[in-house]
Amino acid sequence: MDTTLYLMQRIPFSKLSVTQICKSAEIGRIAFYKQFDSKYEVLHYILARVIDKNLTILNMQRFRDSPFETFFSTEFPERVITFQYADNDFRKTLNDDLYEIIYDLTNDDSLVWFIFEMLSIAEWYTIKYGTSVKKDVKLLDSIIKNKSFRPCFIKDGN
Repeated sequence: MDTTLYLMQRIPFSKLSVTQICKSAEIGRIAFYKQFDSKYEVLHYILARVIDKNLTILNMQRFRDSPFETFFSTEFPERVITFQYADNDFRKTLNDDLYEIIYDLTNDDSLVWFIFEMLSIAEWYTIKYGTSVKKDVKLLDSIIKNKSFRPCFIKDGN
């Protein structure tokens, strides 16, 4: 897991191979495949562990008031997310896996919907501006809080 996170700070997920993971971790491919079916399964495993850990220590009121700011202050592998988010393969896998992981980890439907709303806004922002959501957390938090995209349109003149 640590090896994969290390590599994901330097290699786009779409270019990362099982061979690179094995070589860097100094394990054989047979050992890798005894644990995981693919690099996608490794990513799913990493995400599930990190999200589970953060959900248990998360201040829920702070998260609901400022979700993006709170997210970037958690123990999430921020450098990985920041580096990888431009990689379409990573982003698609992240978004697909997050839904499943979040449903598995919580019975709080309002929290699930809130997180899905947050992810949708992050995806929209990334596509529209082609940049990391970390650069504009206050704007994105205001969109969530006010349930309005108006600040974005005023900001860029649309």
